[in-house]
Amino acid sequence: MKNLRLLLTLLSANASVKLSEAFQSTPQTRLLNSSPLGDQSCGISSTQTSSSLNALPTEKRPLASMLDVSDLVYQYVYIRRMVNKHELTVNGNDKRSKAEKKSIPIIKFDTPALVVTVNAAEGGRTFKKAKLKHEITAAAILEFLQRNRGNVKVNESGDLDFDKTGRNKEVSQVEKQLSALKGNFDADIIEYDDWHVYKEGRFGLESELLYSVIVNRSDKRITVCFRGTAVSDGYKDLLVDLNACRREPNDFDELGGKSIKVHKGFYNYLFEQKNDNGETKFEHICDLLEEVYRYKNDTNGRDYSDYSLYVTGHSLGGALAQLLAFTMAGTNRAQSFLPEGKPIIAVTYASPEVGNRGYQTYFNELEKTDKLRHLRVSNKGDVICFGLGLFFPGYEQPGVNIHLAEGKEPDIVYNRIKRAFAWANPVQMHDPDTYRERLPRHVVEKALEEFYSDLSL
Repeated sequence: MKNLRLLLTLLSANASVKLSEAFQSTPQTRLLNSSPLGDQSCGISSTQTSSSLNALPTEKRPLASMLDVSDLVYQYVYIRRMVNKHELTVNGNDKRSKAEKKSIPIIKFDTPALVVTVNAAEGGRTFKKAKLKHEITAAAILEFLQRNRGNVKVNESGDLDFDKTGRNKEVSQVEKQLSALKGNFDADIIEYDDWHVYKEGRFGLESELLYSVIVNRSDKRITVCFRGTAVSDGYKDLLVDLNACRREPNDFDELGGKSIKVHKGFYNYLFEQKNDNGETKFEHICDLLEEVYRYKNDTNGRDYSDYSLYVTGHSLGGALAQLLAFTMAGTNRAQSFLPEGKPIIAVTYASPEVGNRGYQTYFNELEKTDKLRHLRVSNKGDVICFGLGLFFPGYEQPGVNIHLAEGKEPDIVYNRIKRAFAWANPVQMHDPDTYRERLPRHVVEKALEEFYSDLSL
């Protein structure tokens, strides 16, 4: 029923948006276990081929890298939520009554500034467009977990949660992994936009989805990571605002004349809804990324101008990831600051369909001109990956699809949607952990261009 509720949410916002004219310009972190399939060669099939893509610099282990980054963001979500709710010095918690402080409860964490920036001085921002007052490093998250282990436990869903007893002694998996990665994973969360999440009375995409921007110096990558619906949250807020869905967009003038249509709810989240500064998500992300790519610091030698840009997400976050990557690849606004010769790379998990055949066709053109790549991971039985097309024919999925099934080699195809229900446990089929368990290590370790070259595109 939970997956059905999510599907109905998507359908309610469906009525595709026609894009305008004239082109002018998870849950608790778990490292991937070795697959029971071992190192068998990947079975490749293809339903569509096109002219050969140009040779590009190899992007190593995109699936593994995006899982690592997503883990960091997902755990930060739970940590931040915990601190915002229970820390005395934030969100007016010190003004609560004695009864409220006892029932919630409200405490003082050890050094909460490691993970929340609300009380930090305004002058500490490296990037002026960022809402975070200073970067959140992987090392800082680790230190916070170590300092506050007594109040941070792992709940039944496998997520980090608050321990009101203050007596927890168990070391969480995420703490173990961050300790193991210490010194080998140099990454900062430079932006974390949860403006819509904490607005009272809001529902749907705007209350559940959020995004983060991560600079990963270890892999020389900048990643925009959308957090979609967490299975453990029970899809509780997935009601798309129907009034917003009636609006016809006019922001894609550059993509006109191509018969492109996209899902209204996804479109509105990126290009219509505005924050307190009057910016859309797309405007804010582009402005921040431009600042990051133009950043140079002679003191510490940091220069991100040649970093690859990745966009990733699970579920509804996956849909937004592919739509953002598509738009940035096809407009001059983003191309003006991105490094030449490097495509924008979308890596999505459990993404619903986003657009029609026109969307898919132009997406493919951007792939052929080396402006865009898309690895789309789907799972047998996950209705979210194909549900829209069942009720509204005409939806298509672009990019390289890595389709998973229990005990089998992934089926890797191009521009195809595989449809198969799992009536027994549809929620489990959508769970990020199921995706992890079914991804063989030899597939996770593949370089980006191996997926495209294997399909003879």
